[in-house]
Amino acid sequence: MAHAQIPVADRTIETILIERGLLSGPNLERVRRLEAESGERIDRIAAKLGLISDRDLADAYAALLGSPVLSGAEFPAELVAAERLKGPFFKHARVVPLAETEDPLTVAMTDPLDDAAAAAIEFAIDKPVIRRAAMRSIECRGEEYRLRW
Repeated sequence: MAHAQIPVADRTIETILIERGLLSGPNLERVRRLEAESGERIDRIAAKLGLISDRDLADAYAALLGSPVLSGAEFPAELVAAERLKGPFFKHARVVPLAETEDPLTVAMTDPLDDAAAAAIEFAIDKPVIRRAAMRSIECRGEEYRLRW
């Protein structure tokens, strides 16, 4: 099953972060060096080091996906697909199912480039997943909604 809508274009998360001026100079060199040493993605490293904010990272993911960052109003009042996807998985993968149709399941992800999480969801529900970028916590129906629990 193919992973839904991760662009195949020349743009990468690194390119977007550089284009937006979020990584440059010594910080860019530092995260590239750490990426080469650890194999971890550059965006994750920059976030862990506090070089980019959660909002900037979510905006960059959204730009890569070609869709806006989710707002609180887009989160469901009730959990979607809860009988097939259990809470501990959601917490670990920082994923919230948003809407399910006959074919795809749309999910909010703090890291929509996490192919392993998307593949696990696709396997569990036997349908494609549409990934949407979300902040780790947002205001939703008057309460803070946390994707990191």
